[in-house]
Amino acid sequence: MKNIKKLDIILISIYLLISVGAAIYFTVDGLNVHEGAMEVIISVENQEYERFTLPVPQNKEIVIETERGRNVLVVEGDHIDMLESDCNDQICVHQGEISTPNEMIVCLPNQVVIEIKGKTKIEVDQIAQ
Repeated sequence: MKNIKKLDIILISIYLLISVGAAIYFTVDGLNVHEGAMEVIISVENQEYERFTLPVPQNKEIVIETERGRNVLVVEGDHIDMLESDCNDQICVHQGEISTPNEMIVCLPNQVVIEIKGKTKIEVDQIAQ
């Protein structure tokens, strides 16, 4: 009976170490950790509308009005959020903010795409090797 308890403790310890290691990896050195400047590209109807670098020194609101509809973006520091849109489904509004490379907000009915470009830490590490 003693051996079973020792074995249980060893297995639980191993599972805990793996869990803690995975949590640390994905929060500290995971895919969403960026390095260097991040560039935001806003496209409307497949044409570049605006381009800027994150983080922004001063918060700003961007209003996009076309024949297809109206979208309002808010840029605060290092993240972007679709504040409002007159499209029917509102998926772009409910998506929430984006702040890391390769994240996008897309409003299909109004043909508005907001994309963050940049290198993640893993991409930088792979290039360095």
